[in-house]
Amino acid sequence: MRQEIIENLRSALQKPIEKERVVYIMVELRRLVDKMEEENGSSLPEWDRVKHWCNWAVHTNLTNKEFARGTLEEMEKFIIEHPEDKFHHSDFNHQFFSLGDLRGNLYNMLEQFGLPSDITNIPPWLMFAKYLVEHLKDCPLKKSTGLIREFRFIKKNHIPEAEKYSVDYEVCFEDSGKNFTGSVLRFEREKK
Repeated sequence: MRQEIIENLRSALQKPIEKERVVYIMVELRRLVDKMEEENGSSLPEWDRVKHWCNWAVHTNLTNKEFARGTLEEMEKFIIEHPEDKFHHSDFNHQFFSLGDLRGNLYNMLEQFGLPSDITNIPPWLMFAKYLVEHLKDCPLKKSTGLIREFRFIKKNHIPEAEKYSVDYEVCFEDSGKNFTGSVLRFEREKK
């Protein structure tokens, strides 16, 4: 079964990047991580970042699920440990939405299995990340208790003429007056 998953990934990775294909790749990566963990008899920490993003991509409702609760509780801990005067959005982004970490882990995983890793190169990676985050807009992380109640990607800004693109997010607290927003993906390409 592992070889079948690898071949499915090989085929998908050799085709142009489209939103549906990105989701399919995430599903197959999750299946591969599950198979590897099953064969190993335990979790594989080196694939935690890939598994984290795959979990998110394959679920349609993450309200109060262990994955959503765990992620939001980690965000709460980070915010509590970084009071307002020491809180920086860039640190928060790096801790929780480091697409660079995902890119590096994904590259290592693809290389380990002899799979094409071109999607981790720039500019294909920017398109892959863009489609992944766009897909995740439909799947906010929610929980009913605690300081943070919801995290969601909220909008994309695309200015085709300038080749600018960004995706923003919102963190919603139990006291809705303290919500904050940030940007997780931002890039600009030169017009040709």
